[in-house]
Amino acid sequence: MKKTMLFLLTAVILCSLFALFASAEGADESIVDVDLDWHPANAVANLKYMGLGMLGIFVVVGVVMGITYALNAITGKKK
Repeated sequence: MKKTMLFLLTAVILCSLFALFASAEGADESIVDVDLDWHPANAVANLKYMGLGMLGIFVVVGVVMGITYALNAITGKKK
């Protein structure tokens, strides 16, 4: 079990490093030009998208919990 976890952790780290170097290799100068202006109206307008994202997270967690509960009820030991 420990060898498998170590292997998976090593694979994740290597893939992350590969993705980091691959993205840095094709980087443009235009990435440095970031518009850092603060527009409060945009922040308020984006609250809708943040709320939808959080709702999606809660729905997915609820579905996973429901499936787990159902599987436990079906396959669990009878008391």
